[in-house]
Amino acid sequence: MAEPNSDLAACVGRREQPRPPSRFSTEAADRSGAQRGQVEDVAGLDLDWAFRERKDSFPEYIGAVLGVLARVLTLPCVTVCACNGHAFGAGAQLLAAHDYRLMRADRGYFCMPEIDLRAHLHPGMTALLAARLPGQTVHEVLATGRRYGGADARAAGIVEEALSEAELLPHALAIAAPLAAKAHPVMKRIKADLYPHVLAALALRQGPA
Repeated sequence: MAEPNSDLAACVGRREQPRPPSRFSTEAADRSGAQRGQVEDVAGLDLDWAFRERKDSFPEYIGAVLGVLARVLTLPCVTVCACNGHAFGAGAQLLAAHDYRLMRADRGYFCMPEIDLRAHLHPGMTALLAARLPGQTVHEVLATGRRYGGADARAAGIVEEALSEAELLPHALAIAAPLAAKAHPVMKRIKADLYPHVLAALALRQGPA
């Protein structure tokens, strides 16, 4: 992910003013574009690109990414992520920000590799994972950089279901459809009240490390 995905940001913007029935279903696409969906890639931030192209505005770049995560976390409708490949780094964060999370059972890993990159996380990213995943799982995710396949991710409480490719998107839509009528501005308030410390941490702006 170079610049925060414009298609994703546009889709988030449309759902920030819900007109019931409304839901937000995110499916990742292969880099080849072979899979249909709203997100081109959940493989994480392209830091080589960012350090080269946004060297003088890196904090602003990270701030834009954190802003998208905060917006997804508090969308005023039910959100479902159907992950049909890898979810690394910022992609893993995006998955965690959804209300419901699904992965393929036979392909893809959930991973936060920063420990192996010798890189620390922005406090908002740590807070998001700590709020959305079980405590011991968060510790293992961050301290070990473990790669979780679909079945392991389900067992660890990272996702609700691990499914075949054919089942993934239909199941995501089946979860979202009966909850679409719940969409309302009050849902944004409820989510914001659930995660005030996460939103505050995501809003922190830091200079270069």
